[in-house]
Amino acid sequence: MSEVKQLWLLRHAKSDWGDPRLPDHDRPLNDRGHSDASLMGEYIHVRNIQFDLVLYSSALRTRQTLEHLQLDGNTRIILDNKLYRASAQDLLDYIGQTADSEANSILLVNHNPNITELAAMLTTDPDQIYAFPTAALAELHLPLHSWHDVVPGIATLKSFTTPKALRH
Repeated sequence: MSEVKQLWLLRHAKSDWGDPRLPDHDRPLNDRGHSDASLMGEYIHVRNIQFDLVLYSSALRTRQTLEHLQLDGNTRIILDNKLYRASAQDLLDYIGQTADSEANSILLVNHNPNITELAAMLTTDPDQIYAFPTAALAELHLPLHSWHDVVPGIATLKSFTTPKALRH
């Protein structure tokens, strides 16, 4: 029988578009982004969600989002520039190639539209995820023994949380 792996998908928080001269890669979070990322960090802490592995893009806004999560020192974290412009298929392939079988819970912090497309690609009902707002967190369960076996349509969406929902 397969074990169940958890894949958590987090879209970076709201970025600042105030300086049009900044390259996209270097855009920071705006005030709401910092607030929303902190709120998601509190949510993760209160629910005692633990990650064995975190994969995230090298863009400033993903790095800042991750900082607000205040993960414990036991979490293995991989920052990779390849994730910055990766397509949904590239993200799926990256997870399958990078994650080892001991990692039962992975957090991927990335960008739209690719995070939405990856969630839809992985879920058994792609219509479950039609929008992925900034700082939204999806919890997917995958019946896998090894991440090398990850394929489209294998996951079940267990939860989908947004900062807006947490504020209400």
